[in-house]
Amino acid sequence: MSKIVSLNYLNDYNPKELESTIKNVLEQLCLTNNLKPKMKVLIKACLPTDVSADMAETTHPSVIRALSNVLKSFGVECIVADSPYKKYTLETLDKVYLNTGMLDAANQSSCVLNKDLSTFTIQTPTGVMNKSLTLMNVINQVDAIINVGKLKIDETLGYMGVISNLFGFVPGEMKNQELARLGTQKDFHNYVYHKEPEVRS
Repeated sequence: MSKIVSLNYLNDYNPKELESTIKNVLEQLCLTNNLKPKMKVLIKACLPTDVSADMAETTHPSVIRALSNVLKSFGVECIVADSPYKKYTLETLDKVYLNTGMLDAANQSSCVLNKDLSTFTIQTPTGVMNKSLTLMNVINQVDAIINVGKLKIDETLGYMGVISNLFGFVPGEMKNQELARLGTQKDFHNYVYHKEPEVRS
């Protein structure tokens, strides 16, 4: 696993500067060599609700648009996906995509917005808090995932970054049910943690 960290600062969401910075980040993280024509990449945005980007709750659409354009320059096909903390329906997704600016970002770039509502369940027998996970099926339709989280603090989960952003793959209202069951930050951190199997001599 790469231990490279790339930190970049921008004053605003200038499209050209964003694209240049994102391309530099991919190069610094040694990811550009892995991007191949016709490859399908899922951009995991942070879209827990249907508010505008001005509320600082969701991934800014300018970032998604810029990332999509950079991926397009490598011949990569990309799809933007997340599920809000509401009923997982097309009506809900359409409202989220519209109000967060993702619809405009898609129209101005090469990305596709996920409309697949199907799910799948994977068994996790060595899990600490759960023995299975139900996730959005769009994961099975791509070759790679780029996790674009949001730097913020949540009352229940604490720091919200790229790790908690992956929790968005749990579909819709099921996230609320899981959070109610987990209860504490420690429980949440153990949500996908697996015990190492015992080795018997």
